[in-house]
Amino acid sequence: MRAKSDGLRLGLLSLAVYVVLSMGCSIERDGPGPVARMIVGRGNPANILVTGTDGGTTAYLARIDGDDDEYGISLVDEKGAESNAPLAGLETDHSFKLVPMGEAKRAGTLALERVAKSTGLVQLDSVPVDARVGQLGAITALLRETLSRGANRIDIAKLTGSDYDPSTITGGYILRLRENANADDRTEFTSDLGMRVTVDYPGDPNDEEIAYVKTAYREFEYYLAYGTTLRADSAEFAQRYALSLLFSLKPGDREDCVLVKERSDGQWKFGPFRDVANSPLLSDSYDARETPTAGVYFDAIASKSSVKSLIRPSWVALRSVALSDASLSSAVVEAFASAGLSTSCEDSLTLQNRLILRARYLDVIIR
Repeated sequence: MRAKSDGLRLGLLSLAVYVVLSMGCSIERDGPGPVARMIVGRGNPANILVTGTDGGTTAYLARIDGDDDEYGISLVDEKGAESNAPLAGLETDHSFKLVPMGEAKRAGTLALERVAKSTGLVQLDSVPVDARVGQLGAITALLRETLSRGANRIDIAKLTGSDYDPSTITGGYILRLRENANADDRTEFTSDLGMRVTVDYPGDPNDEEIAYVKTAYREFEYYLAYGTTLRADSAEFAQRYALSLLFSLKPGDREDCVLVKERSDGQWKFGPFRDVANSPLLSDSYDARETPTAGVYFDAIASKSSVKSLIRPSWVALRSVALSDASLSSAVVEAFASAGLSTSCEDSLTLQNRLILRARYLDVIIR
């Protein structure tokens, strides 16, 4: 998940301040507005100027990697070393992503992130950014925190090249999971339940670490498929499962469906809840009558006796406060306002309606 420094396309990259009109929403901005502005210069590393919502401007150095779909931003100091600095109000860490998307999609993504965060689940942050990137011209985007090891992201032990013995290779690890995808790299393997498992951290695991992760993860899946207990936090999973149903998300929809393992800890823990940008709720072809599923993998976990009995109570508790009709509506209104859009535009009202109707449908379905 780290931004790579090779294959740079800085010759095509030039960002500038701009304002874009959306067909579905009118923009309501006074002064600098709620959207950060970024100007990224040429070079390696590049100079970045960020104008925040308070009108103040901060300068950074960064290595940029990516294409028209997504840009990795890795902050560095004058000597080229990683620089852990807050960028546009996001948590202190060197690695970020700039993801181009339309005004309405961006506001909708921010709304779903607010909903997820309101449940108490760990949620990486995003801020709306105005930019001009290469030949794309003026675009809107989200500046997002990345899934990476660090005190303000995923706080697990840092591994070094000398960590080979069994007492140290037990963690910490960050795994990314995807359904229906074949492994095609030495840091990946296909699990017994058909998941593509990628060792995301450490970035270049040795053979001993990969062997340990395969054994530990397959043990987790064995308990998942055949055991009566879940080797992870069942209560947290019940919340996560209910939220996946609300957003109609499956592990295959979220390439950062994440498991985390600390050193000398037999339990796998679930990482931050993302990527909500892929939720069908934000799609023009959304079907509210779609049968609730979180995918084969999550559905299998939800069927375990240690989890199944927790899902209905968890959903009822969430609906009473965090996911009440009023709370869902407020999350959308606040997100559209934070993105500088009218809170009563068609896209805002449509997303509010979809969330509330979906939640009411799950009130009946989740037993």
